[in-house]
Amino acid sequence: MRINTLGVVGAKGSFGAVVCDLTAEHAPWVRVIRHDKNQTPDGQHWFQLCDAAQCDAVVFAVPIESVETAVQNALKHLRDDTVVVTVSTVKMNDTEVINRLVPHHRCVITHPPFGPETLKAYGGSVQGFRVVVTKRTISDEDFVALRVFAEQLGLIIVDDKSDDEHDRLMSRTQYVTYLFRSFIEHLNLTRTDMDTVTFADFMTVLDRVKHDSHLFRAAARANPHCVDVIDQMIAMLQLLRSDAKKPLSSPFENLNGYES
Repeated sequence: MRINTLGVVGAKGSFGAVVCDLTAEHAPWVRVIRHDKNQTPDGQHWFQLCDAAQCDAVVFAVPIESVETAVQNALKHLRDDTVVVTVSTVKMNDTEVINRLVPHHRCVITHPPFGPETLKAYGGSVQGFRVVVTKRTISDEDFVALRVFAEQLGLIIVDDKSDDEHDRLMSRTQYVTYLFRSFIEHLNLTRTDMDTVTFADFMTVLDRVKHDSHLFRAAARANPHCVDVIDQMIAMLQLLRSDAKKPLSSPFENLNGYES
């Protein structure tokens, strides 16, 4: 399989733009056909959906809640041999949509857990970044070629996770990062000249997801594991609140291993 043309649906979005930029930098022989519903096609930089769907491979870089609609709209334009790629945060949702709408197309269902803010923080390098692949129906030979190309960029392909396991792990890592960011905003916490080094570092990390509120709220609705994490955090906060109201002289109980 050689990819000469790549359609990017949602090319103006944060990760769609990343796909376009990385392709232009590392695979300049690939012609990128950009489509975005918020951009007027001009035949040069922006194209119709039918043009993007006719490419050798199509990346649907759209919000989680828009994956089904985007694939549905592109369905009648897809070539029989087009490779369908999804990149959203919640893999169970992607898998269900792909299995139902394009069951006979070759596909690669992925989640690259990084975005423009992280790339900016690392100087545009993807060295050491991971790309999770939870399902693929391309041939073993083509997948090996894809892995080799990714490794040349410095990417690490992780392909030993099911969609459910991926979503469970993301709820306990990526989603937790957003929860902490939400706490910071709700408490109206800002940097001060009294900050500890640890707090300053903490704020720097959380700044990378300050523009991702919509992404994480959609992820919570699509990923049932996120609600489990919220319930566990609420239970822990209740324990901490109860403990904080005790007299200072009271014994300190072990709060680890609590049950929600």
